[in-house]
Amino acid sequence: MFKLKHKRKYRKRKFGKVKLKKQTVYTVGAIWLWILAAAITLSFFGEGILLNRLRDELMLQVGWIYYLLPPVLVSLSFLFFKVKSELGKSNVPLGLGIATVSLIGLTQAGLVGETLWMTVASAISAEGGVLLFLGTLLVGFIILFNTSLDRFVNFLLMGMQTVSDMVK
Repeated sequence: MFKLKHKRKYRKRKFGKVKLKKQTVYTVGAIWLWILAAAITLSFFGEGILLNRLRDELMLQVGWIYYLLPPVLVSLSFLFFKVKSELGKSNVPLGLGIATVSLIGLTQAGLVGETLWMTVASAISAEGGVLLFLGTLLVGFIILFNTSLDRFVNFLLMGMQTVSDMVK
């Protein structure tokens, strides 16, 4: 009847004899993140053709959040390094990322922010969108500082008390 065919066997092709260590690949990725953060920072002040194009495109896409991108990228790069400090922990870039995305949506910054806002506002409502983005911003800060809600609220209340004492 039918002849059974043998399964094809696939082998990975070796395109070169270069075999990099995992940490080397991570280091190269972190350096690229630093280079991108430096290019974005230079585009704040620089007047080159490429820097102007980068600034214009980022302003179009993410609006004023463009100024927050270098610290987010640098904190993300610390995940790739074996940094033994508080900045090297995963909560820092995660919290910054969540807070940044919520600020993009809340302020409708750039095309990304407008799209986020329209998606959320059409799904729940404008008021619900504000509450969702404010809640997400709060969650981002709590993750960033690796703290609980009551400690974060106490910190905010103490800060407001200090400001009111300074105003008096």
